[in-house]
Amino acid sequence: MDCTFRTADPDEIDKLLMMRIEFVKDIHPEYDENKINELKTGSYKYIKEHMQNNSYTGFFGEVNNEIVCSTSLLIYTYPPLYSSEYRKIGHVLNFYTRKKFRNLGYGKAMMECVKEYGKAYDFYRLDLSATEAGYPLYRKCGFRDSERIMDYEL
Repeated sequence: MDCTFRTADPDEIDKLLMMRIEFVKDIHPEYDENKINELKTGSYKYIKEHMQNNSYTGFFGEVNNEIVCSTSLLIYTYPPLYSSEYRKIGHVLNFYTRKKFRNLGYGKAMMECVKEYGKAYDFYRLDLSATEAGYPLYRKCGFRDSERIMDYEL
């Protein structure tokens, strides 16, 4: 089966939201319906706001007009360091392949699409937070572990 990859149109927030919720249910099966509804409300607002200010781009992989995988980029910038140009970063979010389409190469192909998009739009870097299930795929796609990233939860 051939998979077609494309960016989401601004009027496809509901499709991005649907895939995000499938992703969340997959990694948090303990969430009840109240929690899911809370996340739907907040996620819809977040996606809409960030798409409107061009800091969020969604992607779909489709087979026979059915969405089989999706992801999004949260886009932000670092100040110049090597030249006068800002360094555009794409943080990969909600990378998800529906269960019946896993291990068929669609996720890897989706990541290649995202990497090409980043190159075409002069991104400095892509980064992500890997789930345990996604980690092997991201390694296959050339993502490296960083020894310098630290975080502090407030």
